[in-house]
Amino acid sequence: MSSEAKVPSKKTKERYDLFVADYLQHFNATKATITAGYSKKTARQQGYKLLTIVYIKEKIQIEMKRLRDRMKDEGLRSFAMLIGIAIDTEEKIQKHNEAEVEIERLNDLIGEINLELAELGYERSNVQRVADAIDGRKKELKERKRGLLAHKETLDAQAIELEMKLRKLLNEKSKHERHYLPTKDWEKLQSLKKSIFQDILDRGGFKAIDEIKHSGAVNVNNPLDGLTEEELRRLANGP
Repeated sequence: MSSEAKVPSKKTKERYDLFVADYLQHFNATKATITAGYSKKTARQQGYKLLTIVYIKEKIQIEMKRLRDRMKDEGLRSFAMLIGIAIDTEEKIQKHNEAEVEIERLNDLIGEINLELAELGYERSNVQRVADAIDGRKKELKERKRGLLAHKETLDAQAIELEMKLRKLLNEKSKHERHYLPTKDWEKLQSLKKSIFQDILDRGGFKAIDEIKHSGAVNVNNPLDGLTEEELRRLANGP
């Protein structure tokens, strides 16, 4: 059984419930993570991980269903489908946040390895230069040259090992870069998420996890008015 499918303990469940309750107020996973008592330093990554936990996903789905059930008016019902898009958008933002942290960590490691390779390359070059300058035909110098060449082989092996590590780190970085958003796209998703959630919450009268009220028609300056579902999904998915 995967870790996310395990039944949480009572204490963990209380923290999860607190996360969900706060998350449903603003749909900001990072903020909800901090409210639930997790570390501020890792809140962005932890927020993304929490949204993937089965218990939390099911809890959010239940509350979203309660909100949908209160959207009796057809005009409001059309916004129910935006909930899924908005949550997908939030997950995309969280993946970006996690990727940003990982890319920074990997860049540090890549920088360290490149520095080691540069120093190793300099040493290999010097050893080879000294060995080449020795006349190996002379008996008294033959052992020294042989020792230098053996050392050069050791350095070559170390360089190959470092290059393999570097290649592995670059591949890992490439995977995270798939989730990394350019500034313009990140800002667009943030704006989209804010507009959708604000409209949904205003029209649904969503106040708290145990108190969802419908107050009737609400006049909201909605920048998404007139967009079809397909157009909204294109906005959420990006170019």
